[in-house]
This record gives sequence, structure tokens and C-alpha cells, in this order.
Amino acid sequence: FNTDSNTNYVVQIDTIGLPLIVTCPNSFIRNIVLTNADSIKLNQNFGLECKGVDVGVLSIQSRFRAGRTNTVSLVAGDIIKEFYKANCSNNIGGIVVINFSGPVNYVGPALGALTPSTISGNTLSYSLSDFSTLPSCAFNFVLATDTHAVIGSSICISVTVSTASDINLSNNSLSQC
Repeated sequence: FNTDSNTNYVVQIDTIGLPLIVTCPNSFIRNIVLTNADSIKLNQNFGLECKGVDVGVLSIQSRFRAGRTNTVSLVAGDIIKEFYKANCSNNIGGIVVINFSGPVNYVGPALGALTPSTISGNTLSYSLSDFSTLPSCAFNFVLATDTHAVIGSSICISVTVSTASDINLSNNSLSQC
């Protein structure tokens, strides 16, 4: 960016609302000087550390057509890993419960996804020993839409994620119709 000659800047990471804290440098800031001749500064690194574990649900996506099978894509599990690419849930287990309703039937897990620990009617449950090892497609699954489904019929999916230690409970459930 354009700068005046020999302009001093303070660079810092704003962690307000983030599940991360700055651990280095000790001052938590970097002081840099930019000049017209050199307005690029590289290697202004910061050390970040997890404040704790944040499991939850980010999204539920699918499209349904009568008489067809459709993959439901869920982004759930370690929110910090999914959103910030930081691994904060080593050896932290929990439970993911998915409920669905409407003119659909469960077919099975999607390619590369986990098989539910239990299936009871329209409820899929997963008991997990370590959220950090899950692929991003871990909870994707396939539903078959009834051949007699009427346009405008609601198909609803709700997901709840829980663990013994979670720093943000507000993102632990999501419903989509």
C-alpha cells in the first residue's frame, strides 16, 4: 500500500472473538518501518495457540429431487480446524447427532464419510474418540427422495455436536429445511 517515507507501523493480530491467543512475540506486536522504496515486509510472524476446543456445525447443504438420491454435505466437528486450519481438538471426543424429516429415506454414508455408530429411524448418531482426525466430509450422507414427493415439501435436517469441553456452545447446533 502507499506509504509516506519512513512510516512506522504496529502490526498485531486481533483475536477478539477468535478461539486463539497470540503467544509470541512477547509484546504481541511487530513494529515495522515501510518506505516508498520498500513497502513490503516479509516474515512478520506470530505464534498462535488455542484457547480451547470449539466443536460445532458450520453448514448443511443439499438439493432434493423426487425419485433421486442426494448427498447431504455437512461441515461439522472441530470448528477451529475447519475455519482457521488450526488443530485444537487432539484426543477430544464427542457425539454428533443428525435428524432428518420429510419425504426421504437414509441410503448410507457418502463416499469417504464415516458410518454412523447408530441409526434409529431418522436419527444418525456418531460417537467419536478424536475430532482432530476427521476429514471434512466425515458426516456427509445420502438420502433418497420419495418418488411421490411433491414440489414444495419440506425436508429438514438438524445437526447437534457435543463434547465435554467446548468454549463456544452457540455453534453446536444447526437446522436447515
